[in-house]
Amino acid sequence: MRVLLTTIPGLEDIVVKEIEEKIESLRNINYKKLSGRIYISIGKDDKSLLQKLHELRCIERVILILGEGESSKENIDIYLDSELVSKFLGPRMTFMVRSLRIGEHTFTSTDIAAILGKNIQEAIYEKWRFYPEVSLSDPDIIFYIEIVEDVHRWGIDLTGLNALHRRKYRVYVHPSSLNPIIAYCMCRIARINEKKRILDPMCGSGTILIEGKYLNPHVKAWGLDINPQHIAGARLNAEEAGVEIKFETADIADIDELFPPSFFDAIITNPPFGIREKSIYTLSRLYSLLVEKSKKLLRKEGILCVLTPRKKLLLNILAKHNFFIEKTFTLRHGGITSFIITAVKSS
Repeated sequence: MRVLLTTIPGLEDIVVKEIEEKIESLRNINYKKLSGRIYISIGKDDKSLLQKLHELRCIERVILILGEGESSKENIDIYLDSELVSKFLGPRMTFMVRSLRIGEHTFTSTDIAAILGKNIQEAIYEKWRFYPEVSLSDPDIIFYIEIVEDVHRWGIDLTGLNALHRRKYRVYVHPSSLNPIIAYCMCRIARINEKKRILDPMCGSGTILIEGKYLNPHVKAWGLDINPQHIAGARLNAEEAGVEIKFETADIADIDELFPPSFFDAIITNPPFGIREKSIYTLSRLYSLLVEKSKKLLRKEGILCVLTPRKKLLLNILAKHNFFIEKTFTLRHGGITSFIITAVKSS
């Protein structure tokens, strides 16, 4: 069987690493960078493996592929085996269709969904002599179809209505909340599993630190934010997640007065983009403060990991303070291109 895993475009390498760590039997893995999709092969009877895939923290959905074939820019021709479809969609069950189209075509993703939905109804009518109903609010089964350039694939979305990034601990939602998948991947990139003390100096609702504690329950974590409302919300989220994190209201300009020099192994943060959540500082000043304070608070060879759409600005400031740029990941999410930049304090 073939399975499609979806994630934030740009994080495919992180997904593969987590798969290799947690599911040793999987090796037949294919993906294209910045596609947000990873294809793997599993045994036909290995249902337990499908459950293990759902336990990965860096993916959004698990989709079982039932069929694939060639497509053109003008026509959609999807063959369905009624016996195969009826194995999943039984009598009186409802369904819905999710669709995705990538590339230049004369049809839309809505057209694709409508055609697959019609074919499913006809396949079930051929088997059971009735047409199954569509339910967008509470379907019994969710079918999925994608057309990527000249290839189409269809199957079943095993994840259900809510994607895996919808963490249950998020009882307080920040106005510009960070996708937990990105937060988790930032913690992996910063190698939190090897660290003893970490800090997020602009923690918002605490997502990065909570995800870090899931990755390494033993790491000691501190979260700071200038907004006391966010700090109160972060405490609620941490309590719901069952993790211990020390939160405190603080301005980024003052954080070096709260801790001894060289105290942290890693500083991981998502500064305001200046779109939905604005800083009291200009972005240039904010980034300068972040790097200056990080240089004081990080131990030698400590890691600074930052999510930003302003790659050039941050890289220039890091260079001025003699940080070594370890790696940069390009992400496409929420309609913008952003970057995860990891830098090492060299002196």
